[in-house]
Amino acid sequence: MLFLQGQKKPEKGLTSVREKSTSEHLFMRLFFQAKTNVLTFYRERIFRTGFTLIEVVLYVALFSTMSVMSMNMLFQAIQSFNALRIARDINDSSVGIIERLTRDVRSAAFIDLANSTFDIHPGRLTLNTVSASGTPLTVEYYVNGSTLHLKEDGVDKGSLMSAKTSIDALVFRYVDVGTTVGVKIELHLSSARGGVDAVDHFYDTVILRGSY
Repeated sequence: MLFLQGQKKPEKGLTSVREKSTSEHLFMRLFFQAKTNVLTFYRERIFRTGFTLIEVVLYVALFSTMSVMSMNMLFQAIQSFNALRIARDINDSSVGIIERLTRDVRSAAFIDLANSTFDIHPGRLTLNTVSASGTPLTVEYYVNGSTLHLKEDGVDKGSLMSAKTSIDALVFRYVDVGTTVGVKIELHLSSARGGVDAVDHFYDTVILRGSY
């Protein structure tokens, strides 16, 4: 084949790529057209003849399986949420109780041994301390039912716990090593929500500030 001066000779590789691209494009068109024809055929068949018994059984089985899976996932999500709320309830109650006990024991002048109960559940702890105004004050920690209550000079100040939390055990142990006096605290809390329950244990030792 002759080519005029200045006319570029067709590149063999470029021609092959163009032919390949055209062939792929044609193949894709034929594929999608065939797919569309098949879907149209089955759609018209369903509208014309309805569902067969086997198809109905398969659809019902598939729907039932998906429903069961969805319910299981929902149940697991609810259980996880209840477990999270239980952990929060127990944590809030334990922090409030331990912080209040630690503050009162450290600032106490002495422990009223005669009006305290040690080494068994339910424990009772009576402290002689002073109020913010400097007047003498008697503070008493005791278990009422399944909650820990506080009394100040014989007046019940209410529960120190969350309403969703219960005390399984509260034990005070008196510590006296000569010049140092303190209290060991064993606290066991439980909580339950929606069929989920949990128990946690807390321990602390507090020394009277004036004994060291």
